Amino acid sequence: MGTERSGRHGREYLGQTETDSLLRDSPTTNPVDESDLPESDAEEKEAPTPFDNAMNRIGFGYGQIAVLMAAAMANAADSVELAAVSFAITTTMECDLELNAGRKGWLISATFIGMMFGGWLWGQWADKYGRKRTLVIALALNASAAIGCGLATSYLELVLYRVICGLGIGGSIPILFSYFSEFTPAAERGRAVTVLAASWMVGAIIVAILAYLIISPTECARDSGDKRTQEAICADQAAEGCGLTRIGDHDFDSWRLFLLTSTVPAVLAMFMVAMQNESPRWLMLNGYPEEAEYVLAMLARSNGTQASGWRIALQSTTNNDAQGNPGGVAAAANKQRTFVDALRELAKPPLYWRMVLLCGTWFFLSFGFYGFTLWLPSYYKSGGIDDDSDVYLVSIYVGLSNLPGNLFSYLLVDRIGRKWTIILSLILSGACVFVVLAITTTSGVVAFSCVFAAVSVSAWNALDVLVVELFPTIVRSTAFGIQAAVGRMGSIASSVIFGEFSDSDPTLPMTLTGIVLFAAALCCLALPHTGRGTAIH
Repeated sequence: MGTERSGRHGREYLGQTETDSLLRDSPTTNPVDESDLPESDAEEKEAPTPFDNAMNRIGFGYGQIAVLMAAAMANAADSVELAAVSFAITTTMECDLELNAGRKGWLISATFIGMMFGGWLWGQWADKYGRKRTLVIALALNASAAIGCGLATSYLELVLYRVICGLGIGGSIPILFSYFSEFTPAAERGRAVTVLAASWMVGAIIVAILAYLIISPTECARDSGDKRTQEAICADQAAEGCGLTRIGDHDFDSWRLFLLTSTVPAVLAMFMVAMQNESPRWLMLNGYPEEAEYVLAMLARSNGTQASGWRIALQSTTNNDAQGNPGGVAAAANKQRTFVDALRELAKPPLYWRMVLLCGTWFFLSFGFYGFTLWLPSYYKSGGIDDDSDVYLVSIYVGLSNLPGNLFSYLLVDRIGRKWTIILSLILSGACVFVVLAITTTSGVVAFSCVFAAVSVSAWNALDVLVVELFPTIVRSTAFGIQAAVGRMGSIASSVIFGEFSDSDPTLPMTLTGIVLFAAALCCLALPHTGRGTAIH
């Protein structure tokens, strides 16, 4: 088999390679020196085929499922960490860190501030230095800062850790969708990326279950109509031993134990992603054709595909360098590409208008979705549901309600296309918000909160697929990161507004939520239509 060595992005073999055995017409024959072949034979054997043709021939199977599992764990971990603080601020953290309504709003906003900068920062690094490496670093940063959140002793310290968490979360979300999509054939991409997006629901359920198991048993009954000062309420809770979990002979703050436990998915995701290969499309376009061939050969073997006869090459042979290496000129240019170069590329039509419309969609959707979902626990506790209802159990129901929404998007994303799936989801989501405001019963509020979660998740799933397909590989993660950063601005705005009005009049920001969701649908109308089989470049 030859001598094995480790490369920067995967293993490669010296001598007769495992890749060669898949790339040659006859895997059982000995290696042949191509210089000894007639020129016509050598050209026929090495005739370049487009990357998508090679990927389509390999198909979708166990090789991609392994990458999907790692990326899904990363996505679920981000969901857990993002939502964890919205549960923690309803606990005795209010007393321990002296939180009021305004501070709660800025605490949630701190995560989105970090995500805003993380999106464009990590996105450009992923385009330049590789998807896998950048994703692992982002996950490690998220996990480390999340541990700090559980150990924070002051409000400002917690805010700082939440900003750092946001940097990690904001970096991994844009990258993981680009990363996984570049392993999938065009015909399977829509549904495969939708399945990846559905892992966000898994994270939402996990964090709600953790809150129910860790926080809920230590909570003391509290009347939402209690008009006493926070100091008086905190004094009573301390006297009753509220918010404490006893382990052995020691008492621990339940909210700290909850936040520390919530870091486990991020740690697992970091190791799972580290075990995967680099994106073969990124490798090919950045001057690593042998390693790209190796990754695709491993995918072919995992899928049981006879992939002989193809060769990884750029779609246009005019990009070969002076030595005839496929993609040599393009790869050299990609390695020298800076963030400013990527911005210039995105400023050219048609990418410019796509960026403008998608940034608008991200902003409005983020404002509406996060404004509604992250403040649901606080809305419930402020009187949205009966005092004897368990907020954390209700949150589990809302998380589970994402399942039909994910199935809905899985079925529609290829049937009616990505754009129309987003628009339909946004219109239904906006309508649900106004229905929730009109309902006065606990069962009704919970039911339509679940409906909102079910229909809104389809917009996110289809949007993830659409962004991947509308931008080329060399700027895909950068574009995704910038749009996500703009979306975080919407999230910050909603967090601050909801925080200011959560104790006085929560109906005003809820009304605004419904309006901006309709605005997001309008932005999508002018976007290009993509569907099953759409090629990415």
